[in-house]
This record gives sequence, C-alpha cells and structure tokens, in this order.
Amino acid sequence: MIRLLFDTLTKEKVKNQAIETFTNFYLLHISVIQGVAFGLLSIKILASFGNGEGLPQFVEITRMTFSFLMIVLVSYQYAIFIGIYRRSLTVFDILIPFGIGLFEIAPGFFLNKAEAWWAVTAIFCLVATLGFINTVLMTKEIMFGGVHSAFEKTKKILYVFIGISICSCVISGLMFVTGAGIAWLESTVIIFLDVVALSMFAAGEYYLGKFQSDYGIE
Repeated sequence: MIRLLFDTLTKEKVKNQAIETFTNFYLLHISVIQGVAFGLLSIKILASFGNGEGLPQFVEITRMTFSFLMIVLVSYQYAIFIGIYRRSLTVFDILIPFGIGLFEIAPGFFLNKAEAWWAVTAIFCLVATLGFINTVLMTKEIMFGGVHSAFEKTKKILYVFIGISICSCVISGLMFVTGAGIAWLESTVIIFLDVVALSMFAAGEYYLGKFQSDYGIE
C-alpha cells in the first residue's frame, strides 16, 4: 500500500511556498499564453502571404509587425518583473495575463480589417495599463531589502510604462474612430508605435542595468 507523504507546514514554509508559486505559476502561465499568441499570429501572417492573392498591403504588414512586437514586449516585461518580484499571488495576477493574452491574439484575426484591428489593439493597451497599475500597487519598499534606490527606480519605470500604455491606448482609440482605413495614416501611426515599443525595450534594459548596480552587480 502506498503511504501518503506530506511536508508539515510551518510559517516559513507557507511563506516560501507562496513565493515559489508566484514564480512557477507565472513562468508556466505566461509561457503558454505567449506561445499560443505567437503561434496563432504566425499562422495568420503565413496565411496572408500564401493565400494566392499576392502580397499583403503595406499597411497590413505594419499591423503584423506591431502585433508581433507586442507579443515579444509582453514576454520581455514579464521576464523582467518575474526576475525581480517574489510575492504571493492575487486574483488580478491571474486575470490580467488572460486579458492581455486574449487581446494579443485578437489582432491577428483582423490584420485586413482596419477598424477591428485598432479596436482590439486599444483594448490590449488598456489591459496592459491595468497590468502595470496592478504591479505598482503590489510594489512595496520592504520587498527591496532596504535598497531604497532600487525601489524608486522600479516605481519610476512602471510609471513610465503606464504613461506609454495610456498614450498608445488613446492613439489606437482615435485611429479606430477617425483614421481606420486611411492606409498612409495608419502606416505612419503604426511605425510610430513600433518605435515607442522599441523604446520600451531600451528603457527596460537601462532600468535592469541600474537596478543591478544598486545591489553591487556590475
């Protein structure tokens, strides 16, 4: 007969298990969501180039590029903060990644439908904003082991990302209302948003370097 094996809980074990659950859950959760988003977008992009109707229009290619950048950017940002944070999960930590995943996937289905693409992109930016706000609310100075400068840098980069996400949401919403279907305007705005997305990668790298320096890692 197989015996039931278990580990007796203590205060320290409960704390450690809650923290480990955060890391393990997010790594698995985000990997699955991002993998599905990337896979579906890839299928849609390849189908657009191989449908026998010629190459997609330039504006459609810019939509593809931005949708791809969003998937990579979300993965990158989660990798940054999972590497830094160790805390217990909340219900919002579970709900928000599903929302982000849904509206990462949705643009791939509307690459040739301007209004719908801008609408789901605006919602994606809104959900991303909520994700950053949730992270700000969960960021406590005590988590940084008394290194006040690291705490301040983390809050600052999160506020920067919130600002960028809100601006991107507003721009996408305005394009949905007034600019959808105007190819030259759409392409120009999307290229601008691509540059903004790339700047978020640069800001993240700069933040990580300064953050590590605060802990004596050069």
